[in-house]
Amino acid sequence: MTQYLRLHARDCDFAATVLKARQYADAAEFTRPKKSIRILKKPTQEIRVEDEVEENPAYLQPLIEGIRDVMRVYFPLLNLA
Repeated sequence: MTQYLRLHARDCDFAATVLKARQYADAAEFTRPKKSIRILKKPTQEIRVEDEVEENPAYLQPLIEGIRDVMRVYFPLLNLA
């Protein structure tokens, strides 16, 4: 409200400023509530999480080793396995 009054009631006297503040407060009270959505039926498919996830697949090993080599050069104090 203070920012609104600074912008819109800059040249007004006290009575006009109070009137604009009341108008702003009335307008702020009657804002529309946000609509919400409720999903009432269950999904048609179940999502299954795979238990076995390969941590580092074989095709990523050369890339991981290259990153480790670069990090060993620039961060020699890190313990990289």
